[in-house]
Amino acid sequence: MWYQTVFLIASNVFFFVPSMLSFKRKLVFEGTIYSIIPIVSSIYHYVDSQKKCIVYTASHNYLCFSPTMSFLDFYYAYTIIYVTSLLWIHTSHNTRYGNFHLIMKSISNCSGNMIILFLILENFACRTCIFIVGGMCLVHLILAIAIFGLQVWKCHWFNFLLAVMFLITGIICFILSPKCYWIVHSIWHITIAIAIAFIIESHGKPCVKFTSNDFLHKYLKSL
Repeated sequence: MWYQTVFLIASNVFFFVPSMLSFKRKLVFEGTIYSIIPIVSSIYHYVDSQKKCIVYTASHNYLCFSPTMSFLDFYYAYTIIYVTSLLWIHTSHNTRYGNFHLIMKSISNCSGNMIILFLILENFACRTCIFIVGGMCLVHLILAIAIFGLQVWKCHWFNFLLAVMFLITGIICFILSPKCYWIVHSIWHITIAIAIAFIIESHGKPCVKFTSNDFLHKYLKSL
């Protein structure tokens, strides 16, 4: 039904909230990811509802085909979980390890995205992918604590607890999406977007500059 598609597409608007919050804090990579997600998801849900391609070219029958958009939709769904966990761990650490946090986050984002691509291309079950991506987040958190100490826990706990509540609700909805799809999946869009917004708000401004106390800066100057 047309109203189901409208509801699925409209619920994606909530992702622009964490997107704007990210750009406000100069988190360009995360802000870009959160901006792309609603666009890809909206195109996918429209294509899926029409059961046909939406753009024709002279040499090809389609440009936006349902399986392609489905792949992108699932890819970004798993990616935002991992990217957001890294954002929470590495957002604001105004210490001498600040830039090392950014380096570790960048490397982890690249490696994590390769694993997510592998999971989707090998057709792993949705629940399996959720558990694996969640395990990746947990492993990264443990490594961060081992390297940087308990400073990774410094945040506004009220916002963080609200984020966890919405995150758990969203993941449950994502797993249960086949049941009353248009309602449950729309709730997934809304709850995850709100959870990300609270995660961003649970931290202050990110450490984006080299400081005179940065050990990495001193090491590079000594070369």
